Amino acid sequence: MRQFIANSNAIAGKQRSYFVMAVEPNNKVSDSKWWSITVNSTLGSLPNFNDEVELNGTVLNADMTVNNSNPDCLLYNYSTNTLESVACSKSIPVGVGSDGVPFSGDEPRLNAIPKPEIEIIGVAGSPVLNFTAKAHVSSVSVFSGSNGIEVYGDDSQLDKVFAGLRADGSDPSDSGFPRISSHGIRILSNNTTVNSSIAAYNGGLGIRFEGSGVNSGKAVNSIAYYNALSGSNLDGFIAVNGASNVIFENCVAANNSGSGIDNYNGGRITIRNCSVVKNGWGNAEPSGIRVSGSGSEIVNNLVAENVGDGILVTPTGSTSTPTGIKISRNSIFKNGYVGIDLNVEDTSNNMGDNVTLNDGQLDCSQPNCGIDYPVITAAQLIGSSLHIEGFINDENAGSGSSSFAGATVEIYMVNNSTDGDDLAGNNVLSGGSTSSKFYGEGWIYLGSLTADSSGNFRGELNVAGKGAEVGSLITALTILNGNTSEFGPDARVTTKPVKVRAEMAITFRGANITITALEEANNVKLYWIKPSGLVLTAEGDFDSSGNDGDIYWWEFGSISAGEVRHVNLTFGGDFSLIETFNIGVDPLQ
Repeated sequence: MRQFIANSNAIAGKQRSYFVMAVEPNNKVSDSKWWSITVNSTLGSLPNFNDEVELNGTVLNADMTVNNSNPDCLLYNYSTNTLESVACSKSIPVGVGSDGVPFSGDEPRLNAIPKPEIEIIGVAGSPVLNFTAKAHVSSVSVFSGSNGIEVYGDDSQLDKVFAGLRADGSDPSDSGFPRISSHGIRILSNNTTVNSSIAAYNGGLGIRFEGSGVNSGKAVNSIAYYNALSGSNLDGFIAVNGASNVIFENCVAANNSGSGIDNYNGGRITIRNCSVVKNGWGNAEPSGIRVSGSGSEIVNNLVAENVGDGILVTPTGSTSTPTGIKISRNSIFKNGYVGIDLNVEDTSNNMGDNVTLNDGQLDCSQPNCGIDYPVITAAQLIGSSLHIEGFINDENAGSGSSSFAGATVEIYMVNNSTDGDDLAGNNVLSGGSTSSKFYGEGWIYLGSLTADSSGNFRGELNVAGKGAEVGSLITALTILNGNTSEFGPDARVTTKPVKVRAEMAITFRGANITITALEEANNVKLYWIKPSGLVLTAEGDFDSSGNDGDIYWWEFGSISAGEVRHVNLTFGGDFSLIETFNIGVDPLQ
């Protein structure tokens, strides 16, 4: 390794490594074998890579074919909250996809990440690998040392890297080795991408984009797991100290001591289709996501079971009050406090200040201009159609404010009879008092409406297949000019009374039943109890029909206001005429 680095630095231009091992692997677990390269502490840390290089840890045989001696992969398991060794064909869903519904099938997949054949054990107090020029690093594991990999060269790329964990995916301390004392991957270069990599078991941060020289960068298809073991306020992923335009996408941030994804003293970031779960157990920075960069976007993520807030919007360090942060179509639930917290009062910038009640104003001296949340006044379910009414303003106003004209109102289900948010921590107000009301969190995205010129909203949402039912709790948030509010007070879904009239007229050979809608109705069902001994045939302009024993039904998918529909019955057999009048209509099925 030392000689390769020396040669790479001495020869101008890009150099590439080839690992053709002359000895058998010096590590073995079950059917997996790999090579450990221990940096000689007497000689000191490895020299920096000072010229463009490709360091590829793929081990080759003498004939240059690939020696895949460590054949399995690692992947996060949602059920056990651990990294597990799996077949490389495995994958998991990440985020919630464009529909905002967790585990619905439209989520992107995170493929299992291959175990490398080469691990490099560093020297305490120094980074294991340090690249001062453009680098492409792949298929290596690094641990021990101060930082795992430091990158200063612009346009670099890291693929299939393990930072902080051994080549078999285990915690180095389990084998008697020191963990990395600081960060798994530290990036101070512009336009660098981390792809299909894992940072785990580090004393400090998992993957860190740092400094004002970082004007773009990506961490995609990657995992930050169980990091910040020596600091309760450190995180899984972070863009820090001026780093901006960093994208975290298709990722997992799980079980980190601090936030899963942090934006301390940083610029604009994007978090898209990531699963941010069970973070913040160090209790110093307990939110799943903390964001301070104006113009940031947090969309289509799963944010669940974090110790503090789901998403905390707050100034940090020297950042000004952040505005224009869009938070949309995420699934946020079972976090210790509120789902979204616009932090007005917590000067520590770490814990948030819980629910900030509406004041009917936009005030851009506050995070996201202190935008008000929606207040739902009616939530009525008819079949798969959810009727919503409400306003954006002070909760006691009773109607909207023109300050919020044209705002998007996103509606979310909090929970239904089987699943969803547990409401814990969602009734704590700014200042620490508790309310009789609960505010979110938003578990399943149901759809959106637009506020009118007076800040009121009203409309219908198709919630078919999303689990909405009578008795469900729903909430909403406001988006205006890129600013997103906290979740509003929960509302209970009820039935909507629809005026539908059924009339029956007996004829010589049967009966004629008419269904009249006094207003538009969907999924109307007519029920009739057939008398014993009666033989029946039916025709009419219904859409479907059926029976359960002697209970017959006819369904009409949609009836317009004032429209009349028909069911014509023909009778036969020996029966009691008085028993034929048992009809009923249900517009709520």
